This record gives sequence, structure tokens and C-alpha cells, in this order.
Amino acid sequence: MIAAIQNSNLYFRSAGTTRPKLRSCWRADEAQENEPTEVRQLADKDTTVQGVVVHFQKDGHGKPVLLLHGWGGNHNSWFPIYERLKKMFEVFALDLPGFGQSGSPDLNWQLDDYAGFLKMFIRQEIGENVSLIGHSFGGQAAIRLASLYPQMVSKLVLTDSAGIRNLGSPKKMGIMQLAKIGKSLFSLPGLNKFQEKARQKLYRIIGEH
Repeated sequence: MIAAIQNSNLYFRSAGTTRPKLRSCWRADEAQENEPTEVRQLADKDTTVQGVVVHFQKDGHGKPVLLLHGWGGNHNSWFPIYERLKKMFEVFALDLPGFGQSGSPDLNWQLDDYAGFLKMFIRQEIGENVSLIGHSFGGQAAIRLASLYPQMVSKLVLTDSAGIRNLGSPKKMGIMQLAKIGKSLFSLPGLNKFQEKARQKLYRIIGEH
């Protein structure tokens, strides 16, 4: 899979990845970007997941791979990668809800909503755990899916992916907020001599949670 990606030229410019070797081999391909749309169009398929019509492409044989495009993209964003991977894997490239030719959800979705959608799409259309390749927002959704449903993801490849900020539990967030207040309080004249002991006590409390 990595070799196929290395030998492909994506037509979007940004392609940072968790694999250092990939960073040096992904480049913009202006000729491909200007190629007529009809040449690069993939075959159409439609299904309905969680009440949303989803447009996707499926081809190839072997272990399943799901390609997730970035914000504002669509399944055709993966055309060069798709063409190579389908020779070795069963490849799925979809338009995420609200993008491309897929329908839009009734309400604005959060990241967990997209992760839940992907879980249902995988169960409905793929039926087994899958290798995920996510770019930008698609990578962020892939990370969230893998963290919530690790049993559904066999491999995870990220290209210039957005990350996820882990704020921790409400209890831990409250403790951290208390630490900020305590820092200001113990900086007052007469109280600063207790600051170090208070900080050590707070660190022990945080470590226990």
C-alpha cells in the first residue's frame, strides 16, 4: 500500500504524513490538475447511510481500503492513488456527507457524527475491518473512528491530517482550571511561600486521575 502511494502523484498540494518517507515523494501535479474532468471521473455508486444518500466508488479485489478526502474535496481527489491501489486491494472512495455528490445531513455534524457515519458505512458496504487512508479532515475523521472503534480499523495512513485535541475528563479539566486559579492566588504577597507545596499536592491529585 505504501509503495503504491509513493509512486503516485496526487493533484492536491499538501501531503504531509506520519510516514517520513512519504513526505519527500508526494508533489503537486499541475498537468493532472488541469486534466479534463471526464477523464478523471470514477464510476458512480450510491447508497443510503443514516438517512443520507452517499456517493462512492468501489473497485479491485483483496483486503479493503477506504479513502477519505479532505474538507471541500470529493472521492475524485484520490484518483491517482485509487487507480494504483485497486490493483492490489478492494478500494472504496466516497464523498463524505455534505461534500461532492453525497447528500447533506439535516443538522450540522460534529466530528463524532462523521465517525459514527463511517462506522455504519463500513458495516453496510464493507462488512469487515478496513485500512483507512485519510487526508486533512478525512484523516481527522479516520483518527476519531479508530479511537472510538479500534476493532474496525486494521491500518491507518494519514496525509497532512488534522489532529484531535484531547481535553480529558470533566473532572480533570476542573482540576486544571483550579490550578490556574491557584497559581494566581499563591502569587499574592504573603501566600507565595506556599506555592511550591500547593503545586506538588496538585500534581499528585492530577496523577491519580
